[in-house]
Amino acid sequence: MSRVFENPRAFYQDVSASFHRTTTDGSIQPLIKGKPGYTIYVQLVSFVVHDSNGVPTWTIQDTSPTPVVLAFAPASVGQSAVWNDYSGPSGIGIPVGEGQDINLNISGPGASGAGVVVAYMKQTSPLSPSDQL
Repeated sequence: MSRVFENPRAFYQDVSASFHRTTTDGSIQPLIKGKPGYTIYVQLVSFVVHDSNGVPTWTIQDTSPTPVVLAFAPASVGQSAVWNDYSGPSGIGIPVGEGQDINLNISGPGASGAGVVVAYMKQTSPLSPSDQL
């Protein structure tokens, strides 16, 4: 039997992203760009935030009207670490909305940090000729 499905990122399109943000960054920071007809499956979200003033929160979420929140770091002075493993025994991960992007939403300046989103993208609906460009 084939073992190709043991790691979906090896079979489907790996769209994992790493990021680093400085204390002046704020608002929404794009991490992974979605495509029409495709769904992103997130397997792991991990990041560390160094906060000097206890003001900003960091949220990793998709861009749907009701966002799927994948990770959240509350405002707190000092260092916060987030490790959310969604792969489970199957390795599939958690899907976000079809065609949606994944963003880092920082509520304001004052914190720096770095992290990674481990994910893959898989076709989940038929594509029209205009989507295939």
